[in-house]
Amino acid sequence: MTKFLFTYLLLAGTIFSQEIDSPVIDSKDSLDIVIQESDSTFIDTFQNSTIEIPASIDTINQVEIIEEFDSSMTNKPLPPIRDPENKVVEKLDSGEPFFEIKSSIDMLRQQVDSLKKIISVYEEGKGAMPNINEELLNLIKIPQLRHRIELQNGTVVNGEIIEEVVLPALEEIRKDRMDNTGLIGIELWKGFGTVELCWELGRRVCDKNSILYWAAEHEIPIIIPGITDGGIGAQLFMFRQKYPNFWIDILADEQRMSDLTWVTENSNALMVGGGISKHHVIWWNQYRGGLDSAVYLTTAPEYDGSLSGARPREAISWGKVRPEAPHVCVEGEASVLLPLLGADLFT
Repeated sequence: MTKFLFTYLLLAGTIFSQEIDSPVIDSKDSLDIVIQESDSTFIDTFQNSTIEIPASIDTINQVEIIEEFDSSMTNKPLPPIRDPENKVVEKLDSGEPFFEIKSSIDMLRQQVDSLKKIISVYEEGKGAMPNINEELLNLIKIPQLRHRIELQNGTVVNGEIIEEVVLPALEEIRKDRMDNTGLIGIELWKGFGTVELCWELGRRVCDKNSILYWAAEHEIPIIIPGITDGGIGAQLFMFRQKYPNFWIDILADEQRMSDLTWVTENSNALMVGGGISKHHVIWWNQYRGGLDSAVYLTTAPEYDGSLSGARPREAISWGKVRPEAPHVCVEGEASVLLPLLGADLFT
């Protein structure tokens, strides 16, 4: 059909633009063009039809050239047409979608709506504080706070001024290391990673209600991959302004993670939240074939692609958790779930 229309238009254009001195065929003469049979349904409607077009002799030669050019352009097959009715969704072998977008969004919307109702009730003074088990309250030791700061937006912050605690402790740590090692400058801090920092702070500024205190007491390693972020990181930076050779040996932490990975017989993880700390745990365990068990606590949804929202099957696909390892992901807020787990564990 395209070939015929193209030829027809060219012939018509030639008629109106023919030169004066061209020999013209008598108006009674005609040029018969017969449409050949084709598979196209559109061309079938014109089968065996004859179109009479007055033409010059020059036109016949042009038709032959156009037919050769057109045939060379139509030899290549057209690409296959996509079927718009085929809407099959690719799924994993397990038979469930990797990202459960619809269900996650609906669940999140329900939780937000429920939270709004609770907040509105408390704001109107119609609700009472929920009853909390007395045994759970006994697990929570509220420290005596010395400072009360009210921000411009009305937020009240109770606590210690971190500069008054951390910077003096760092001064003591520096002096003790110089006395015990005899080293100065950069060499003084070689091998001093976040594990050693946590132990030193636990011994100096923390009481028996602190995790750092007991970690230091029993030399339980606490590794903080993102130590430079936040309030403690700011104090470390300010301490370096006074002592330019001060640094935290974070690669010493990596060495410790590597050593723990290779020598342990069983590796089990309780991962609260996510981010860089969670990834440090599962990343190093892939070198031993994966974790032997894993428990995730998170409020992050899966569909946004974050590591905090990634479910155990994502770690299994990387070899960071063994395929046969028992694993579970509990969706909930850590400050609620951890006391419940602790109460059950210690009772």
